[in-house]
Amino acid sequence: MKTQIIALDTQEDYLSVRDKLNWSQTGRVMLTWPDTQPILTRLDLVLIQRHSATRGVQLALVTHNAQ
Repeated sequence: MKTQIIALDTQEDYLSVRDKLNWSQTGRVMLTWPDTQPILTRLDLVLIQRHSATRGVQLALVTHNAQ
């Protein structure tokens, strides 16, 4: 199964990430975080996770922040 890598910008919000997930054609998506301040809240991440689960997509996050 292929993995699509989506690089997030510092201007991303929940809706833009969800739109990018909707455009993905694979069952696995990896979101890469920029090196700046957190761009999404914990609630945004939960909503993105739920949206991915609804679509049957495995989601991975790549970030410098361990939390």
